[in-house]
Amino acid sequence: MSPTFKIQLENCEKNFGQQTLFKHLNYSFGQPQSYALLGPNGTGKSTLLGILYGYISASAGKITWQIDGKNIEREEVYKYCSFASPYMELPEELTASEIWDFHFALKEQIVPISKTEGLEICKLNASANKQIKNFSSGMKSRLKLALAVFSKSQALMLDEPCTNMDKEGITTYHQLLDKYLNNRLLIIASNLPDEYERCAIRLDLNR
Repeated sequence: MSPTFKIQLENCEKNFGQQTLFKHLNYSFGQPQSYALLGPNGTGKSTLLGILYGYISASAGKITWQIDGKNIEREEVYKYCSFASPYMELPEELTASEIWDFHFALKEQIVPISKTEGLEICKLNASANKQIKNFSSGMKSRLKLALAVFSKSQALMLDEPCTNMDKEGITTYHQLLDKYLNNRLLIIASNLPDEYERCAIRLDLNR
């Protein structure tokens, strides 16, 4: 039986200078449920996702991460999560094939899948040996999504996952989640219904 991952927010707040994105936020996120962080641009969706992932600090409040009821340190959270965002940078001089090899030398795969098959699923096999600097923004988004989805983790956190994707890319996004979500905790930050339609629980930060 796989471990159960949970995140608990208690009275959390995030400020940037004089601007308060959110405050008094109390919420629980638990595997294997799916959640959408909603709200117009500027309401703090991406920031909250970063806080949940552990790479952004809250201005106030308490955040607890747990595996099977045991607390884990913020510095260890990345081991249990997969993350993709349009703001993540990929090494521009490397090829898709090289990035795939490097990533999965560090991360275990959620299912045994070859590099050829994985890149083919995200429609990138024909560009496997092309440097990332020559990728379109949509191709980069598909690669980042595939790396996150195929990584073994208890939680999958996606920030605006279909950014710059065309219709085919969006179809690939849904196919990946349909087949490889595998009962993970899913948290999607978005204001586009097509990205978060599968999420059963929705937290609107504009309220």
